[in-house]
Amino acid sequence: MEDFFIIPTQKLDGELPLKGYEFFALEYCQDTLDIPLYYIEEASLNEDGLEIQLKNLNAPISKDDWYVQLLRVSSYSRAS
Repeated sequence: MEDFFIIPTQKLDGELPLKGYEFFALEYCQDTLDIPLYYIEEASLNEDGLEIQLKNLNAPISKDDWYVQLLRVSSYSRAS
């Protein structure tokens, strides 16, 4: 099962890079949102915002601080 999140650009902390979006997206996920890298399937930044696809969510993470915060700041959907 995979979870998809979109954080609008205006909700992102700090200044967005002019280039190197792919590296910014992963660094932002790990450093700012505290998402462990082994849960990140894909992360990308575009004009809509930061798109995050998580994987390996079979573990009980729904009460982890980083996951609760991610649900608060993003739009969320789940793929079955």
